[in-house]
Amino acid sequence: MSSAKSAARDAGADCHHFIVKNESTKYLCYTSCDKDSWILHVTTGIDVWRLAMDSSQLESHRDLADVTTNEAYFLRFSNAFRAGDITVTLQNHKVLLTVGSGPNALSYDLFEARADESKADLQRALFYFAEYSSDLKKKLTAKITQEEELALLKKQRTSTTDQGNILPDFEMKKQSGNQPKIVKQQGLSIVNPSSKKRKAAKGVEFD
Repeated sequence: MSSAKSAARDAGADCHHFIVKNESTKYLCYTSCDKDSWILHVTTGIDVWRLAMDSSQLESHRDLADVTTNEAYFLRFSNAFRAGDITVTLQNHKVLLTVGSGPNALSYDLFEARADESKADLQRALFYFAEYSSDLKKKLTAKITQEEELALLKKQRTSTTDQGNILPDFEMKKQSGNQPKIVKQQGLSIVNPSSKKRKAAKGVEFD
């Protein structure tokens, strides 16, 4: 039987996070894995509540939810988490975390963390979100760079195409030279077409 940690990681349920606003209080809800456990966390940034589930606890909770496989269980959990279908209810020294709604809702009792657990959880969350933000920034920068390069290539292609449509001067001259030729009428002067060409003098003819 696989551990709860490996089952959650295989299903991609080990690093979900969402902020729930309940009246004037904001709660950060997130998941992680440590050792062989899958852990759910809820924190206000000061107080921390958590639930660490090993393989047997995960199986028990899965059976209560009437789900037959870990894959189906984590799929239901992940879909609701990504959709933000989450509620947090504070109850004395614990919080009730409800993921999903209706008959498919999954409910968890998270208890107040010990001082050492609280410090470790907040430290883990701090570095996780710092790395998450850094990765997003790198991806965004890479995407912007690719879009800029693509726009530059399109601009260069457009410029090349436009230049290709402009005929060189000699081509223009060649085309303009294809004008109909003026046909010289016999007996007319080339210099002054309106006057007839004079016949050359032949001298005096004797009979």
